[in-house]
Amino acid sequence: MQLVAITVSLALTAAGFALFGRALLRIHRFLRLGAPPPKACAPPPPGGAPPCWAGSSPPTPG
Repeated sequence: MQLVAITVSLALTAAGFALFGRALLRIHRFLRLGAPPPKACAPPPPGGAPPCWAGSSPPTPG
């Protein structure tokens, strides 16, 4: 009976550490410094040049 309790305890501890590590990785990815800023579109010059996303899909709002 004690062996079952120890096994369950170790399994729950491992699952807890895995979830904690996954959360830390998500926070690290969110706060990652040194990432290049997103490229901004310049306003089109007079003459009607295509927007900076010409050839790909337009940026999504939000």
